[in-house]
Amino acid sequence: MLVYSEADAHSLPVHLADEAICIGPAAARDSYLNIPAIMSAALISGAQAIHPGYGFLSENAEFAAALAEAGIVFIGPPVTAIATMGDKITAKATVSRFDVPVVPGIARPGLTDAELLAAVHDTDVSIENSVAVYGNTVYFSNSGGLVQGWDLTPLRGGGAPTRVFRYWTGDDTDASIVIDEEGMLYIGVEYERLNDRSRAVGQIIKLDPSRADPLVWKRDERPYNNAGVWATPALYRDIVIYATDEGKVLGLDRATVASLEGDTATRIDAADESGALSPAPPVPPLP
Repeated sequence: MLVYSEADAHSLPVHLADEAICIGPAAARDSYLNIPAIMSAALISGAQAIHPGYGFLSENAEFAAALAEAGIVFIGPPVTAIATMGDKITAKATVSRFDVPVVPGIARPGLTDAELLAAVHDTDVSIENSVAVYGNTVYFSNSGGLVQGWDLTPLRGGGAPTRVFRYWTGDDTDASIVIDEEGMLYIGVEYERLNDRSRAVGQIIKLDPSRADPLVWKRDERPYNNAGVWATPALYRDIVIYATDEGKVLGLDRATVASLEGDTATRIDAADESGALSPAPPVPPLP
């Protein structure tokens, strides 16, 4: 039995499958990342095991746990392994106990603000971006790589804001944070300090402030030192657009971080009248 989105209704896998169940619209978050929809399809079909394929929910501990609770075999690593290896700091600490060589650097969860400043070897940090607001929470980051969310609700009663979210990228995060309609944060990170944390987190990241481990996905963009992302990302329908220091403009699927053109950079020019994105013509080399 195979599950598919409306966009793949006429695909070859659906045609060849013994049984196929539609699990939602084309958007990945409404279909291939929709755990309740996939669980319903599994229970309706009487599936005894699920192979998650590649990407999407294949490394999602929540999905694997839901299958285990329903008595359905997850064809993949156990839930504990997915959860452990999905968090870079936890993974590094785990393998270090078995004498596996790891890159030197701070990899301990729960660092205080003072310890983070010590880790970046710089006490002169500043906020160089505009704030972003979602609901009653204001988000911003600083040049030490600390992303913060502060609840402004207490201000109504004359109180002080309360910090409700904190995430360290490991490197300068000067671009403004962009927030989508679901409250997800899209962040561009520079690569100047060259530390272990910035290599683990990446330079293009999506965070979910409601999760214990906020990192939803990441993409590495550090072809050289002092690379990464300085510019504020932009949202357009189901994609997020990043401009890198290398001069690339990337159009990435907001749900999966997949590039619009596979592993290559996607160059965005403009939208035609139908709203479809048109690729820009190739740029000739400099003389």
